[in-house]
Amino acid sequence: METPIAPTTELEAVNEMLGAIGNTPATSLEAPSVDVQQAQDLLRQISIQVQSASWNFNSEYDYPFLPNEDGEIVVPDNIQTVIVDPQKNNGCLDIVVRGS
Repeated sequence: METPIAPTTELEAVNEMLGAIGNTPATSLEAPSVDVQQAQDLLRQISIQVQSASWNFNSEYDYPFLPNEDGEIVVPDNIQTVIVDPQKNNGCLDIVVRGS
């Protein structure tokens, strides 16, 4: 029987890293040892680097942003970068990002 593919948990990823350097696996990420904490920190750092790049799986083009009742467009917190195409906006751009 085939094993279903599932997302890797943070604990599983940390244990893969620990195994690569010959350490025993962690049973939890609560109150981690120094090696577990270092592996977890590195994993999170690399995760941010990879997710910050414009990949086809984390980019969306022509995403509709609609103004609110005050005429402002609120950018959701899970959006890192907004690129506005001036050709699609008749060359009229007056963009100011505030509050973040």
